[in-house]
Amino acid sequence: DLELIVVDDGSSDRTAEIAESITGVRLIQHTKNKGYGGALKTGFVSAKGELIGFLDADGTYPPEYFPKLCVAAMDGADLVIGSRRAGEKSHMPITRRLGNFIFANLLTLV
Repeated sequence: DLELIVVDDGSSDRTAEIAESITGVRLIQHTKNKGYGGALKTGFVSAKGELIGFLDADGTYPPEYFPKLCVAAMDGADLVIGSRRAGEKSHMPITRRLGNFIFANLLTLV
């Protein structure tokens, strides 16, 4: 079974109207904007399935890859992550990469 939840985080566009017009969509509306994390939390807490996936509505990630991620999850993967930059070389400056490495390792000491 598939449950499709749309969390409308206090938007002023037609998100709620469009979501309500789609059969099978469960719309959850925030009357006040709670931010990206708040919208995710609402969706995760409201989901009833064993597997949970999410896709941002801003077009950041192409939705056509979502079924492949679902298949991997259903085939027993512990975690499935989609990345639009997979396989690309990092353009992060060496100084920032070094700083991230040092900071991350300092955190493990705490």
